[in-house]
Amino acid sequence: MTVLFGGYEQTFEMGPEHLYSTQLTLRQPLFTWGKIYHGDRQARLNYELVNEEYKQVKNGLIFDVKRAFYNVLLAKQFVIIAKEAVDVTNSHYRTTRALYKEGRVSDYDVSRAKVQLVNNQTELIKAQNNLKLAREELSILLNTKLEENWDIGGEFVFEKREVDLEDSVGKALADRAEIKQLMVREEMSKISIKLARADNRPNLDFLVNYQYTNPFYNREEWGGSWNAILSLNFPLFSGFSDLGRVKQAKAGLEQVRILSSQIKERIKLELRKAFFDLEEARDRIEAQTENVELARANLRIAEERHRQGLMSEIELRDAQLSLTQAETAYVEALYDHNVASALLDRALGKYQD
Repeated sequence: MTVLFGGYEQTFEMGPEHLYSTQLTLRQPLFTWGKIYHGDRQARLNYELVNEEYKQVKNGLIFDVKRAFYNVLLAKQFVIIAKEAVDVTNSHYRTTRALYKEGRVSDYDVSRAKVQLVNNQTELIKAQNNLKLAREELSILLNTKLEENWDIGGEFVFEKREVDLEDSVGKALADRAEIKQLMVREEMSKISIKLARADNRPNLDFLVNYQYTNPFYNREEWGGSWNAILSLNFPLFSGFSDLGRVKQAKAGLEQVRILSSQIKERIKLELRKAFFDLEEARDRIEAQTENVELARANLRIAEERHRQGLMSEIELRDAQLSLTQAETAYVEALYDHNVASALLDRALGKYQD
């Protein structure tokens, strides 16, 4: 350091040119009213919550894929039925034209047969378009690129399921990911109340500081010093924010309990719907199985009698319509049964593992 004194410059050395210092501090909480324990417990519960949310998403995705798969099968069956209707009406149209040439029917009958053929061809076009859309939906769920030759193999399977509704409700309320999520959320809300209360209570900490410096006591050499502190921190006033956090945590707990009651009722309703849909579809399948065969036999008889001139045009069309309606009802019943079975599995939480 240089100063001007009596017209002369005087230089004084105030200390070393370079100063070095490093410090290490160790803090150990001794008593925090359980904040560390509850914080760790809350983090573990949050992991469990995320895991249950993953199971719920997985469960829903598998159901969506199965339903989309069944939609494709249903659309394919509708295309088959529509093609069959076109073949039948086309054959009928050719027969009517032949009868017209023989003078046994009028040109009005030929015109009606032509109109029916075009109508069935239009229904076939619609069915083919619905099949394309169903394939698109499934490819999106599978996250795959849809190719022109991309096709779905398989068929509807009818397997009777014996289901006890009350037992199923008990299993669902025990195994569903949504219920487990609510249990975890309720526990987390209870911990949040404890943490909010602990924020307004004193904490006892133990601190140790070690400092290593150069110069050390005005000597240009390295030296260290340390000290230990026992610290008691007590929040005197926080503007009643701690009280507000406690009330908020209690409100969150009450909200979880209300939501738990609502979700349980929704799960019960979902199970009842799947159960009743399954029973209804099973009864429809059993009824339509024989009905389809009967409608086919009736159409064969009607076509033969029409060729012989023993049956009117209207009666033949009724036989054709009856077969189409019976086949459609049968396929729809199979579809509803398979979807209801998949819905029952989802309601029971079978896809979570």
